[in-house]
Amino acid sequence: MAQTQNDGELLKKWLEHVSSRAITGSMEPAKKAEKITEEMQKSLRETWGKLKSWLERGESNEIRGLCYEGAGWTRTGGVWDQYMPILCTAVAEIKYFMNGVETKKKMGTRGPLKTDDIEVEPSMADDEAYRRCIVGAVALSTVYGDHCYVREVLEKVEARANAKLKGYLSKPTMPRQLNNCGGVNLEGLLLGKTLLQDEISQWTSSTRQRTENYWRVQYLWKLWKSVCARGKESQGHETVRKENLQENKGSMLSFSGMDSRNKDLMEELISENVPLTFDDLKLALQQSIENDGGVATGTPFEVSTLLKNVDEKVHKNKAQACIQQKENGEDKSMCQRLDCMKHLWQNNTGTGGQTSSTDNFWTEGTGPVAALWKELSDEMKEKGTQDQGDCSQLTAPSEKAACNFLHAGLQKLYDTTTQSSSSSVLNNPSFRQTMGCFLLHAYAKHMKEKATCLIDDGIQKAFETAGQGGQSGKDVPCKWEGEDKNWEDCRINTNVQGAPETKVKDKLKNIINKDDDAAVKKAKEALNKLDLCERFQCISERWLKEEKGKNGPLEATDWDRVRSKITSQIPELSTALGSATSTGKREEFEKYCEGIPAGPGARAADKDACVLIAAGLKNLYNLSDGSDAAMASLERTMRCILLNAIADKMKEKLTCKEERSVEAGIEKAFQKSRDIKDKSACSDNDKCFECTRFTDYDNCKINTNGNNPTEKSL
Repeated sequence: MAQTQNDGELLKKWLEHVSSRAITGSMEPAKKAEKITEEMQKSLRETWGKLKSWLERGESNEIRGLCYEGAGWTRTGGVWDQYMPILCTAVAEIKYFMNGVETKKKMGTRGPLKTDDIEVEPSMADDEAYRRCIVGAVALSTVYGDHCYVREVLEKVEARANAKLKGYLSKPTMPRQLNNCGGVNLEGLLLGKTLLQDEISQWTSSTRQRTENYWRVQYLWKLWKSVCARGKESQGHETVRKENLQENKGSMLSFSGMDSRNKDLMEELISENVPLTFDDLKLALQQSIENDGGVATGTPFEVSTLLKNVDEKVHKNKAQACIQQKENGEDKSMCQRLDCMKHLWQNNTGTGGQTSSTDNFWTEGTGPVAALWKELSDEMKEKGTQDQGDCSQLTAPSEKAACNFLHAGLQKLYDTTTQSSSSSVLNNPSFRQTMGCFLLHAYAKHMKEKATCLIDDGIQKAFETAGQGGQSGKDVPCKWEGEDKNWEDCRINTNVQGAPETKVKDKLKNIINKDDDAAVKKAKEALNKLDLCERFQCISERWLKEEKGKNGPLEATDWDRVRSKITSQIPELSTALGSATSTGKREEFEKYCEGIPAGPGARAADKDACVLIAAGLKNLYNLSDGSDAAMASLERTMRCILLNAIADKMKEKLTCKEERSVEAGIEKAFQKSRDIKDKSACSDNDKCFECTRFTDYDNCKINTNGNNPTEKSL
């Protein structure tokens, strides 16, 4: 393998050269950056001008000899006798150019002679080597990379060309000049393409369409249509072009003398969309000058600082372009957008194509994802209890609460005035909006788990109204995916060597703790802040819909089943109350009935009434969820209703109510309801609620007919 400069050394030398030419006297960083960037572009354009003139003229006798006589083409006859050798002379010319050897026919009085003028670049400097490597590689890919049989042509001509070049470059003063492009890394190629590719692309496109013969461009492209597109007409012109680029990428990189093992370098060589603009480069340069303050390395900045800034911008641009790209005219799915984020959390080191993970994106508490969650959760904690947008149109309290919290989070997500000081990547709209959408989906899932009632309509309303982004049309929409599997099973490859892909839900559970997160807790309180009437309405609907698998509105007949369910709870509750005052049981409940105040007229408190209600509370709290949490929640609600109804009857019909204060005993038991709950099977169950005293039955109206409400008293 030819000896090469250290990785990136050619780029460094070139940057030193153009900086020294661009800067004269004292300048502000912005002006320095502008001058240097302009000089960089001028430098490469001058070099491209030389190669362009070589390609526009006829080939030398030596180049012709490499490609015609004894070339041994496997495809001959007809157009093949023109296409293969002409393509060969073009790529051979580029090879000679990259190595600093110019051959052209000598001209006699009667035209070209059979001999050539040979001019060899004497001891080519590193900055000149960089220019020729970049210009040659970009021209090879842009002008000829979409041609067919390029790989065969390159393989045929490379060894023969190298043998000729070696003869010219064997002098002691030229130890590295042959195939010196191994010192061009990914950053070097990116910078070159940023400054040059548009010009080469425009020249290629216009020259291919010219009417007069430019033998190695226009005429070769005319042959392309007969050779490369034959039999592939149904695929379309553009499809064939892109297939050829993919087919040729490895051989073009090897032919250019660059590291053919570097897949990133290979893909960048054939990419027709450069992920860096002229202005991006100028800004990265300005930031490098400001950060370094001028250093004694031949440039007013550290090259490593510039490349770091460029690399960061490239990854952001790639992620944004990937996210914004449509799939068959549709926005990409959440999983597809997440896959685009690899451009941000995989940071290319620029050495041999190796990459290192920036897995701290997902680090709990300190990574950018955690920082974004803090922004969103702080906003929801502050504004989630306030009416938000169209959420007020919802009538069910839990649905309205869910909508308010999520609406506040989505509004914050699309807030263009938000700037993060903790991570620059958080200021990238595509990153914020893609990752924020995942975070809010995870949050919505936790809300659904914590809510007693169904809140799907509230969640849907929030995403429909606040998940579309702003008016610019550039925001990444956040649509409610509905089914958890549509986003939870998305895979993340953090590019840690040997590490398996991770499901996004496993990453997010460390960011949003469903039991300890303050925003989840606050939403849970709001979602379940219901009186007994509201709770009965929503939990009954939930049970009916889940039990029947019914998505549409409920019908009046469905509520007959609810009433039947209520009466089915009476026997078990009656049994619990019936045994409450028996020996061995009474003591269990009397501890909740100490210190009952005397009733009106100094009547003695009725401890029996307290014991009975305490037993009923214990009974409903000890209901297990089993395999049906909705059923258990419904049964607890019904027993709470029944227990309150029993309390009312006790006040009216207990025989001793004239002598003792039944009401004081009842109130005491309900005051101890939380203590009873905390010492029951309900102590750590999110679906359990505190059964409190409820007497407002007259105003409790149950909607029994979906969209056409028919109200009945509880």
